[in-house]
Order: sequence, then C-alpha cells, then structure tokens
Amino acid sequence: MLGPRWDDLVASTPDWIDPWCSRSAWQNATIEAFGGGREPYVEFGDRWGLAVAPFELEDGTPAIIGLDRVWGFGAAVVGQPSPELVGRLGALGPWRVAFLPAGAPESVYEAALVGALQGGRWRTLAGESTVRLVADLDVGWWSRRSGRFRQRLNQAQRRSPLGFETCDDLIGMDRLLAIETQSHKGRAGSGLASPDMERLYRSVIESGAGNRCVIARLGDHDVGFILGGAHDRTYRGLQMSYIESVREFSVGHLMQHHEVTRHFGYRYDLGMDMTYKRHWADREQTTRTIVLVRR
Repeated sequence: MLGPRWDDLVASTPDWIDPWCSRSAWQNATIEAFGGGREPYVEFGDRWGLAVAPFELEDGTPAIIGLDRVWGFGAAVVGQPSPELVGRLGALGPWRVAFLPAGAPESVYEAALVGALQGGRWRTLAGESTVRLVADLDVGWWSRRSGRFRQRLNQAQRRSPLGFETCDDLIGMDRLLAIETQSHKGRAGSGLASPDMERLYRSVIESGAGNRCVIARLGDHDVGFILGGAHDRTYRGLQMSYIESVREFSVGHLMQHHEVTRHFGYRYDLGMDMTYKRHWADREQTTRTIVLVRR
C-alpha cells in the first residue's frame, strides 16, 4: 500500500492535482473499502509514482483504474511523469483499458503526463472530469456570501440552543454512527450507515488523516457531527450528518460555520458538487481522467 514515499511525490507534483485525496491515507482507504480485495499495482520511478488496481468492465474487458475508483479525486500518477511510465504500464497484465485520474485539464501536470504516455501502444483520450467545490477562507469569504445567506445564518446562531464539542484527537466512530442512525441518510442506509462507507472512514480516521471533528450537542445529547481532515493548509470536508429532530435549528449550517471559522486562512475543499455546498463555496475545481485504450 501507499506510504510516505508516495506522499512526498504528491507534494512535489507540479501544478495541480487534488492535494488531500491524492495522498496515501485517502487512496489506501478507498481501495480497502471498495477494491473488492484486489491487490493494487504500485510502481515507482525516479521522480514519479503510479498506483492502480485491476478491475473489469461490464462486458468482462480487463482494465486498470486509479485506487480512488468511486469518486476519482485521487491522482493515479504523482510526481513528475517520465516516458519510463510506458514500459511499467505495459507490463501490468493483459488490461485493455486504463483509467488514470489525473490533474487539472490543460495544466502543466496533465501535459507532462500525456507527453510521457505518448510512446505506448494505445490511444490516449480525455476522460470524464471530476468537480469539487472550493472556498478560500480569507478575510473576504464572509462578504462573498449572499445577503440572504448571511442573514439566515445570523438568525440561526442567535436562536440556537446547540453547543459544539471539538474532538479532533478523540474521534469515536461509534459516537458518529449513533448520530447517523437517526439521520435521513442513516434511515436510507447511506452515509456512515453503509458498511463500505463505515469501513472507508474508519480507515481514514485511524490513519490520522480524518483529524477534524465537531459534534453538535443539545443538552447532554449528541445530535450532529461534521468530520474532515486538514493537511498543508487544506481543510477537506468528509461527512456531515445530524438527527432529524434538530433540523429546525439549522444544525448543518452552524457546524459548517464553526469549521469555516476555525480554519481561517485555509483552502476549504467541500468535495463533490451538491446544491447546499454552493452557499459556502467560491468556485469549482476540476480534475480529469486520462484514458488509455490498447490497440
């Protein structure tokens, strides 16, 4: 599995790849939770690393894919790609199609990766894009929110009976699950109530990457949580949930504001695009998958 050597290459990658989800903790967790027990292929060159896993297309075609196969946030190639990649990829079994989650479209990194792959006996194509929402938690963040949003959040803060407990170093999954089972996601069997998602986030927490957590409390009762991770001035939101009986107190917005306030100066990666997140975000950040089709 991936480790410090991989993370050093993530940090040295020119231009933009996802700086949090490309790291070893997230990628190891995703392959553990969703990889079906298949061992990944991990290769290192002089200044680059490659991490992919075998899988099959619906018609049985053998393929390889980046370890973050569900969302495609984490890059499959990190560091500074070189033509040496061609031989290493070609030797990874009888795959016919490769999906390599990569960096920002038309970036220096993407150009270097595509250039390094040109000598292979395959077609190189631009695949699907993955969008996440991002906010810059600087002095202008609050003024960039709409007047209506600011008014409603201020009103929620004034009338809220909730307290907030920071538990970064003592994140208890059982405590989070107890909240999730009473949420709308938990009742639908999604969120942390899904066995795969529970396994994913247990791994992220145990690795030390899921190192930010706030629990909302009403009196002596836990009623909501927001789980995230911080590294190198990026705060990555991971999961948020609350029990249905406290919906009237805008608990989701108040937990979000709590984390925005304490991560002043960070880049806030809110993850995949969802309508409610757009109130908090400043812009979209896109990465693109590079697809190889063997001739």
